[in-house]
Amino acid sequence: MCHVLKKRLFFICFLSVSLLSTVLINVFPGQIHHTAFAAGLLALLKNEGPAGTQVNFTGSGFIANATIRLYFSADAAVAGNALDTQVNTYELLGETQTDSQGSLGQFGAFLVPSVMDDGRTDKNVITGDYYIYATYSGYKSIQSRASFFVTGPVTLSPSKGRIGDYTLINGSNYKTNDIIFIYFSSNKAAIGATIDTQVTTYQSAGTAVASPDGTLGSGVSFQIPSRLTEGTYQEDVHGGDYYFYFTYGANRKRIETFSRFTVLDGEIKPEPSHGPVGSEISISGNGLRPNQNITVKYDNELLAISGGDTATNNAGIFNCKVVIPESTTGSHQLIVNDVTGNHPEAWFDIEPSIHISNPVTAGSEAAINGYGFSEIQDVILRIAGQNTSTNPAVLSTNYNGSFKGTFRAPTATGTVTVTATDKQNIKAELDITVAAAPKAEAVLSLYPANSQANPGAAGKPVTVSGAGFNPNSPLTLTYENTPPATFTGIQTNAEGSFQYSFEVPGGAAGEHKIDVTDGTNAASIMFVLESTAPPPPIAEIPEVVSGVKPTTRFDWTDVVDDSGVKYTFQVSPDTTFAQVVLEKSGLTVSEYTMKENERLDLKGRQTAYYWRVAAVDGAGNESTWSNAILFYVGSAKSAFPVWAYYLLGGLGAIIVIVVAAWIIRVKRNQGKTV
Repeated sequence: MCHVLKKRLFFICFLSVSLLSTVLINVFPGQIHHTAFAAGLLALLKNEGPAGTQVNFTGSGFIANATIRLYFSADAAVAGNALDTQVNTYELLGETQTDSQGSLGQFGAFLVPSVMDDGRTDKNVITGDYYIYATYSGYKSIQSRASFFVTGPVTLSPSKGRIGDYTLINGSNYKTNDIIFIYFSSNKAAIGATIDTQVTTYQSAGTAVASPDGTLGSGVSFQIPSRLTEGTYQEDVHGGDYYFYFTYGANRKRIETFSRFTVLDGEIKPEPSHGPVGSEISISGNGLRPNQNITVKYDNELLAISGGDTATNNAGIFNCKVVIPESTTGSHQLIVNDVTGNHPEAWFDIEPSIHISNPVTAGSEAAINGYGFSEIQDVILRIAGQNTSTNPAVLSTNYNGSFKGTFRAPTATGTVTVTATDKQNIKAELDITVAAAPKAEAVLSLYPANSQANPGAAGKPVTVSGAGFNPNSPLTLTYENTPPATFTGIQTNAEGSFQYSFEVPGGAAGEHKIDVTDGTNAASIMFVLESTAPPPPIAEIPEVVSGVKPTTRFDWTDVVDDSGVKYTFQVSPDTTFAQVVLEKSGLTVSEYTMKENERLDLKGRQTAYYWRVAAVDGAGNESTWSNAILFYVGSAKSAFPVWAYYLLGGLGAIIVIVVAAWIIRVKRNQGKTV
């Protein structure tokens, strides 16, 4: 029954002293001792004392509105280890509740137990190092820890100080007249261990004889040295925990009791002490060894110094800058080390944050990155308080509490709030500006496709398609030509698009610009008109050296061309066509009959003329001229030239002479016969 009552006293007493917490933190900041990991920070107002000591605590960086269980144990473990696995000897201290910010806003308190019997093994609490572990109710995984030293009969005044400071060693319940040997060491050992075996690096702190009252009388004064020079190994003294070991004269090597002394190794201060991942913060420090290089660790991982000092000055002071890496929400440990081993520490609280390129375009796919959330947790994204879909469909944080993905921006413009919340209610908000999507430029296209390699033909239909114009608006289309061809009565649809077909006007071969405008938006595209000349026609009537009337008919073969053709017809009295007596152009049929007022002159019985014809297509491409054809104006039988009559007359005379000579010869031959 007594044991049960004692355990109940160990349970956490929730003290409604929020005002006290504020006062204590601000007035005695150096007396709050932290040991924590990314999941949370547990802070003790007292970090040493005998069994039965009441210890006040607070904390931050935990999951909001969660139940926290605290355990007292002698087993050393780290965050992520578990009860009944790495920690087997412990005492349940009780439970407490976090607030909406994940903090233990008011101080709780517990009593240091004298026995640990809630784990797999039971032990009494004796002098030594112990740990307070925090887990979430229902889980055995350790989320945070704080350290506590249970003192014995030895007292140190003070129990912490710098190199060169003095401490007064005393105590109670020593055996009267016993000679006590005192050692100062960096080695950690338990009662029953021996000097020069488990404790191999030390400095003798002196000897004393216990007084009749069981004390050391006026005590033993000891100055903290800068170096430990006795024992098997030697080393410099630096910041951290050291121990005073007591042995008795009867067995001067066996440790009978001990106490802990903390060598202060300077102080560091991050500024600011909280913020999002990616923050560049300043760390100022003092009290370290002069002129020593320094390194910075964040959660025991080296952190690059981004600016400022990389070493202390002559006074042991420095000021450097670092960038906070990706890490989960809550408190994270910053440690600055100098080469002698000093390692003052401080804490930085990660605040969740989201990053979105701002502004975003209405209706566009926007990228989002989140930092400083809980590890391995699903995240819900809300825009203006409404859940929104994402890619991937489920956003999840990694082990560093970070996530990334995309979401569809609202179509409405203006400022909206984007909120990301994980399943542990860790939340970050960001106001973004949703800007109107830039209006797409008006564009045109042609069907059939048209280019220098695939030109179009005059007179053929072409379809112009366009987009990016004002919705439901009239358009004007202009085809660049001589003169320009303008088309109206064209209307866009509700999306600002249109289609319009027209026959390509005849014009010069080459590029013709097509312009379309609604009065506000305009677009242009080039139409290439083909440049291939048609083949020449073949002259048929009148035929070569034919006789015709002065108002005769001319005919030639048809010419086929994609752009359509017209004909040009000429008549000249010479083959050079230097003098054209008749010309007709723009003929749409392959023949022409001369009118009465176009009759050709007739001089004498016949007059010689030449005629030719060429084709011109709708793109202005001209064929070569047909062969020049000779014809005569006059009767067909008198159509021979003068020289032909002389030739025929000469041939007749020759024939007469030959015949006459033949007759005379025949007659002479007949006379001889007779």
